[in-house]
Amino acid sequence: MDDWESCRTHDELWNAAQTELKYTGRTHNYILMNQNPSEKTIIEDETEESSQNVYFSKVILFNDLINDFGHVEDCLMKICFKSKKEAKKIALEAHNNGKAICFIGSSEECETVAEKLSAEHLTVSINN
Repeated sequence: MDDWESCRTHDELWNAAQTELKYTGRTHNYILMNQNPSEKTIIEDETEESSQNVYFSKVILFNDLINDFGHVEDCLMKICFKSKKEAKKIALEAHNNGKAICFIGSSEECETVAEKLSAEHLTVSINN
């Protein structure tokens, strides 16, 4: 079950779709599951392509020696709308790896989130 929740199954396409859903709260209509689960087809809808491109910005949270886990988790829940479990996972990833993606959205949404996190003395950057 941990592999399923962390989007680490044997199927890379499924993992990508689940990761997108997990971090953005939505998924696109370009994945079609056939009757045979081993046969997947990616369909790109040209009308949705321009709206899909707006969701390529990410807010990266960096590890620091100033903030404690509680403060970081509270900020992630309040500002990035993460659950307690998601916030803890992101905080641990930043602590262990030096950085973690804490928010994915449009450039404007990411700028707003980054400003609010910075105001809470967290170290963040936006990756477009």
